[in-house]
Amino acid sequence: MRELYFDGGRPWFSLNSSAALLGVLVVLGLFLQPAWGSQDALKMVVAVAPDDALEVAALGWPGIELAGPFFDSWPVLIVTEEGLRRLTTSGTSYVMLEADLTRNLRALDSDMGEYHTFDETSAELARLESEYPDLLEVRSIGQSIQGREILAAVVSGADGQDAVRGTCLLVGLHHGREIVSTEIVLYALNYVLELYGTDFEITYLLDSREVFFVPMLNPDGHVRVESGWDWRKNMRDNGDGTLGVDLNRNYSYQWGCDDVGSSARTSSETYRGAAPFSEPETQAMRSLRDAEHYNVSLSFHSFGNVIFYPWSFCDEFSPDHALQSRFASIISAESGYNYGNTGILEFYKANGEFDDWNYAGLGLEQKVFGLTFEVGDVYYEPEQRIQELCEQNLECCIQAIRASGPWLTIEQFKIAEEQPDGTIRAGERFTIELLVQSLSLTELGPITVSCTTDSPLISIIEPVIILEGAEPLARLAPSECRFEAIALLGEDLPQVVPLGIDIETEGFNRQVELMAPVGVEMCEDVIAWDFEDDAGFDVRGQWHRGTPHGGGGRYNGGPGPDEAHSGERVYGTNMDGDVSGPEGRFFLMTPAFSCEGFSCTRLSFQRWMNVGAWDHYRVFVSVSADGRWHGVWQSLEEATDSEWRAVSLDISRWADDCDEVRVRFSLLANSAEAYSGLYLDDVAVTGCRLSLSSDLQRMIIPLVVSTSDGMLDTIVIAQNKTEEPKLVQLQFRGRDGTRRTSSAVVSPGGFETFSASAEVGEGLSCAALCSQDIGDFNVSAFLVDLNSSSVFSIDTIPEDVRSIDLHVYYVDSDSGAESFLLLSNNSTEQGIMNVNVAATDAGGNPMGSVEESLLTGAVELIPLGGVFGPGLGVLSVRSDVEGLGACGLITLGNQLQIMRAFCGN
Repeated sequence: MRELYFDGGRPWFSLNSSAALLGVLVVLGLFLQPAWGSQDALKMVVAVAPDDALEVAALGWPGIELAGPFFDSWPVLIVTEEGLRRLTTSGTSYVMLEADLTRNLRALDSDMGEYHTFDETSAELARLESEYPDLLEVRSIGQSIQGREILAAVVSGADGQDAVRGTCLLVGLHHGREIVSTEIVLYALNYVLELYGTDFEITYLLDSREVFFVPMLNPDGHVRVESGWDWRKNMRDNGDGTLGVDLNRNYSYQWGCDDVGSSARTSSETYRGAAPFSEPETQAMRSLRDAEHYNVSLSFHSFGNVIFYPWSFCDEFSPDHALQSRFASIISAESGYNYGNTGILEFYKANGEFDDWNYAGLGLEQKVFGLTFEVGDVYYEPEQRIQELCEQNLECCIQAIRASGPWLTIEQFKIAEEQPDGTIRAGERFTIELLVQSLSLTELGPITVSCTTDSPLISIIEPVIILEGAEPLARLAPSECRFEAIALLGEDLPQVVPLGIDIETEGFNRQVELMAPVGVEMCEDVIAWDFEDDAGFDVRGQWHRGTPHGGGGRYNGGPGPDEAHSGERVYGTNMDGDVSGPEGRFFLMTPAFSCEGFSCTRLSFQRWMNVGAWDHYRVFVSVSADGRWHGVWQSLEEATDSEWRAVSLDISRWADDCDEVRVRFSLLANSAEAYSGLYLDDVAVTGCRLSLSSDLQRMIIPLVVSTSDGMLDTIVIAQNKTEEPKLVQLQFRGRDGTRRTSSAVVSPGGFETFSASAEVGEGLSCAALCSQDIGDFNVSAFLVDLNSSSVFSIDTIPEDVRSIDLHVYYVDSDSGAESFLLLSNNSTEQGIMNVNVAATDAGGNPMGSVEESLLTGAVELIPLGGVFGPGLGVLSVRSDVEGLGACGLITLGNQLQIMRAFCGN
């Protein structure tokens, strides 16, 4: 919900919890009656002081309905004009959250503007199924009470059911008025489809998961809203002049256990129906679960910027409270939402509710971990906010898909020197420490972590670690995953060395590349703030810059600092007292800064942190360099600092060589337990100036081929023309997208030979030769064909090429002669390369052309006979971006020939 501020970020009204709050809910649920029945009745949204709400409830005024989640512990009501008049004349304390509930709805045109109508949603799913037939299947999982199809988009890249290692459900629109929920599910669906095949993580994720996207569970309610009505329930004719059942009160678990969490009155907005699963919409969800056995679900609603997890029917903790709260903390971190259950945040109760049923409706042995998202600030968000809210919740959807099966990620890594002076020198030992986070909601078996490098600059002493396993959502400390290494060369040949980290468990296998600077100063300042002066930080919530006074810590006896780490001023969530919830949200964001020219960037700061465990508090550090926030680290346990502590976090994956970088610190407090909070001082970003990715020059070798019998091989020879040792790398890329890098230090005037059969084994690929200055080397590449005792020279291609002519190709179906064209996208930028291949015959007459699209790193082999037919001709290959690789191969019996290439731009 909206935060209303007027002075220094403090609320202009005081909202306090009340011990009588649950009593308020009981009375509200029993006595408050809705008074509207027409499309034109004005409705408003207000938050009422708990003590006053008791009096309002006792009077049983018409025109007032309990709406849902609290606004800073105050019950939220929907009222008519008559209801508001009664609140005003009685002196009731209330806050107007929305003066016209349907204002934004009325501002939409007949087709709902940027929102999808029911028909548009159906058409969008059909379009996506047509565009991605190998990834997506649209199914009807049932029909609404008025006979509309309830559609599910089923997404998986897995070749067979055996490859599926987790099933996830994303569902929107239990309630008709909560129209942004449909948009979030559709947005996430489009996102994963568009990135499949181009983004490694999304591709890997979908290849091991099955995901059900149900954008519109309540199509009848949505159609009602499309006609201009404010509507929550489905369209059941209750037979007494009223319409609708609240679908999110119609599930079987604890259905109708009291009249607080749902209502037996047909006129109520929370009417639970005549019986559990009385509605075809909830029956459809029951059938889906019975058939597909999904184990993680997200249900999207609006509004409140908050996430619920069981229990909802009572204020006690479930048997899996610790795991549910950790899941909510992890999944909500990047959205910044508050989270909890009825027992923590005193949410209004709901029985017969979706998440409770998922968790316990079929017994805890078949439990599903589900979260309910209340998105945004109002029921009908203006269409200009759709994109923002979809992006805000996108990463939550991705996290849920990860959590449904085995998934491990490297949350942080650091390099610790044997002799800490900021530079790894020749002969020096150092450690590579990994903070590994399980994002899986299931227990994982043995985990194998390996650290390898092809660089001759360092050696990993014991490159493989085997761990016993990981509990659900567990964090494996660096002491459990630490590699020792030694630098073989240092200042004489400074480099940023790529390290390959491989993590494997229960069918999950993921490779991550990290960078280690050898012989390079690691801690050169990018930017630093000591907070003695106003540095232009963006402050939201109760962050303050000033002199700390050592107060607070009433709950755990842990006060904040009584002096800064350096100087006099710090940033703190409360300079001399406590922070506590509910709904205490604090955000502190740096100004934009540039990391251009830097690699291996790290964020360092001094912290003094006293916060509770994850079900009540969360501290989160994130970084943005591409318009989206990415999680760097978050607290998952109670912290009780009694002195300033130095923290260093890797941000290189997002900030290296980027121009517009921001860092955000956030604290969420959703408990009355009063801790002294979070204090920061001496925030800095450091890095090293030598960037492997940006400084290397590349020369493309368009054809690399080798066979298992050794009869075909590609040999690359690099001669160092200088009088100093030089590092050279050969980066191989296979047709399946796999990569391998081989490195060597070449002595002055010396040679280094790379053999494809020795480096990549069998297969067809391309390669790039890389060095700080490619002009330091003479380079030759050869195809060795032992079948015919022949050696053929392969033309190397400059990296910036977009145009290649190949002379001459030949196809003869009678003699078996065939020509092939190997194309590769060697661009260093992620994206698609569009290639046009045109052919002319020996007389210069056009023979046709073909268009190809290649993802970054893709390698494609084209049989020319099947494209242009038999004959003798010339090929002209053009691409729209730099990094084109093209080579022609002619087979004459058992003999190979390579076409001569002519390059230009």
